[in-house]
Amino acid sequence: MSSATLALLFILTISSWSSAQHAACPPHTPSFHTCCNGVLSLGSGQSCCGTKAYNPSFYTCCNGALALGSRQWCCGTKAYNPSFYTCCNGVLSLGSRQSCCGTKAYNPSFYTCCNGVLSLGSRQWCCGKKAYNPSFYSCCNGVVKLGRGIACGK
Repeated sequence: MSSATLALLFILTISSWSSAQHAACPPHTPSFHTCCNGVLSLGSGQSCCGTKAYNPSFYTCCNGALALGSRQWCCGTKAYNPSFYTCCNGVLSLGSRQSCCGTKAYNPSFYTCCNGVLSLGSRQWCCGKKAYNPSFYSCCNGVVKLGRGIACGK
């Protein structure tokens, strides 16, 4: 066999192997292409984000969306740096290591979250969606009443 025939057999073997690895992709040479869910991209050994090939040293994939910057965290389809942002149920807020109240980020040293509603004041108790200071108020059947430790009657 000539060297040209051997080279052609090698390429066909690699293409067949590649097709078996990625059945949805057309025949290709893995040392030159990356197959991502049936789509070929130029460049080998890349990561996949949906059908897009990317280099994870430069990008982050968040639920099928590419974002510039490596090793970021994901908030839905948005990438972010947790040193500067907090993700609350898919919504990004400026400020790191905050607590979440629904989709709002807050500092628990200054606020209390009661059933998705933020109230000014830390370490308060909740009465439904209202926050109260138990040193001065009581909660009776979902209603905040003036007076500490008031017994709830019918």
